[in-house]
Amino acid sequence: MTEFREKWEKRKISFYKRMEKDIVSGYFDKEMIPVIKTLFKLKDAYPTSSCSGRILILASRVPWRKRNVKIMFKFHEINEQVRQDILEKVLALEDENLWLFVQPPIIHVSCYNVDTAIKLVKVARNTGFKESKIFMDSPMGSHLELKGKVLLIVPIRLEKTFLFEKEKLKLVFDEASRILEDFKVKISKLQNEIEKALETKLFETDMKFEK
Repeated sequence: MTEFREKWEKRKISFYKRMEKDIVSGYFDKEMIPVIKTLFKLKDAYPTSSCSGRILILASRVPWRKRNVKIMFKFHEINEQVRQDILEKVLALEDENLWLFVQPPIIHVSCYNVDTAIKLVKVARNTGFKESKIFMDSPMGSHLELKGKVLLIVPIRLEKTFLFEKEKLKLVFDEASRILEDFKVKISKLQNEIEKALETKLFETDMKFEK
């Protein structure tokens, strides 16, 4: 085993142990557990971070500029109780501009070689993670961003004026919730396709994580 491979393997084990710890603590997004564990099965890849997608309420002149953006609320799902609570809190805000933003699922992956990175990006894009890409190829390996596509950005208050009354704002929240459910389907599909790729030997299996 080369020195680089040994260091890369140690980092993989370290990230796996961190994942196990985060799952036990409840910090880890439960929707991501199957696909993240499947990614660890790849001999030449491992995930470093992930998010299953979420809804944000942002206070900002425009939400696509990170500077001066303030996150007012964030949540991964909307049930009836959450919807009622958040609606009341949002309508009580006095910020000049408020936006509802649906953030897509995202997984960052370290790959030992660029060949594995290219194959994994293709699998991800074919399962709905359309904005997946290799964002860095370095001496420490290839680094991927497996990412879904943003589907909803809605202004809900502009220049101190709400654009929706309460009942119509509920409809906006319902659509945001529906999109999150669609994300869950895509996450499951990605996990299934990676499993199939392992079965067909598109990727080599890391037997240390085959369980």
